[in-house]
Amino acid sequence: MNLLKWLYRKFTFKYLLNFEQEDPSVEQWNAFLSKFPKPKDDYDLSYYKYLCRMYYFSKTYRLIANLVSLVAYLLIIPVLLRKRPDLVVSRKNNFVLVESLNVGYEDILPPKLKDKYGEMFVVKKPTYKEWYLNKNAKSILFKSILKRPFSWHYNIMLFKELSMYSQLLEKYNTKAIVVYVNERNIASSLVSMLCERQYVDFVTFMHGDYILQLIQAYMRFTKFYAWDEHYIEMFVNDLNCPQEQFEVYLPGKFKKEKFKELKTYEYFVTYYFGGESISRIKSIAKVFKELQRKGLNCKIRPHPRRSNMPLIKKEFKNFEIENTDEIKLEDSMLSSEYIMALNSTVLLEGFYQGKKVIIDNVSDYNRYSNLKKRRYIMLSNNHYLLTNVLKEINIDYEDL
Repeated sequence: MNLLKWLYRKFTFKYLLNFEQEDPSVEQWNAFLSKFPKPKDDYDLSYYKYLCRMYYFSKTYRLIANLVSLVAYLLIIPVLLRKRPDLVVSRKNNFVLVESLNVGYEDILPPKLKDKYGEMFVVKKPTYKEWYLNKNAKSILFKSILKRPFSWHYNIMLFKELSMYSQLLEKYNTKAIVVYVNERNIASSLVSMLCERQYVDFVTFMHGDYILQLIQAYMRFTKFYAWDEHYIEMFVNDLNCPQEQFEVYLPGKFKKEKFKELKTYEYFVTYYFGGESISRIKSIAKVFKELQRKGLNCKIRPHPRRSNMPLIKKEFKNFEIENTDEIKLEDSMLSSEYIMALNSTVLLEGFYQGKKVIIDNVSDYNRYSNLKKRRYIMLSNNHYLLTNVLKEINIDYEDL
């Protein structure tokens, strides 16, 4: 099981997190989505979402994934034979939050959850040894296999999700199961069906800023809490997600006291990295060297998981590189007059708290242009463009 997981993650993230790829064509995405008939039910929503996920992968990957999944069907047998897990919580006035290992939830948790469902129980995702299929989960899985018997990879992914949430449903007598970092979940509509058959809501909420992504199409939860009406329009109009699930809320991190503008700052700008390509990292370094020549103090903050740290340390050896484990994001923003990125949740958070935001339209102009097509929310909010900032301090950005 561990070997299969390692192989799956290695080859899957090779495609999903390949930052050297060209920016996707929104026109091609729209053409792809236009081929789907209107979904008739949750089974269609789930399968269409799976096809949107597979759009990112080569034909070779899809063939291998399908063949490997046929062997992986042996994993179903032990799960089918397992006994129902012991009930942990017998009270109904509660909800279960499935915590992500990589993303915190404290400052993005919708307040309405506690008002609606009561006490919160934080749990981890069940491991394979804990997976269980209850009667409703078996019914959904077997119906899916009958509808699409040769979609082996799709059905094994569905089996995994149904097994995890079936286990939670049997283990906790709860009003709702709440997840986040779940926009790629191909089984979201069918897990919602599973929960709703047992009078439990399947709920999710945003964990970061979203731009248009094909992989987010056809999402369906009992309730989806979004940060702004902007995202709901994108999900419904561009990505064919059912509208009735959505509700707007403002996360706690946007409600913090606004930064006071200071007369002097320790740094002119902080650049917030995400998953930059090699060429983008080198381009940003050139900009920083020019700013440094003008006597402006600059620093960068790498992404805690996605940044190319060896290259960053090489290119920015004469600049401050923040330690994300030691320096809080608030302190990072406070020390700079400007905060900058191509697109990052940090820019949106800083905007809500009154920071001056610069959008990088220099390091990869084509990607910046594509952000307009991908509904980037910060382009509609007050911001500066890097080209204009460089002009004001007499730096010729065209030579960078």
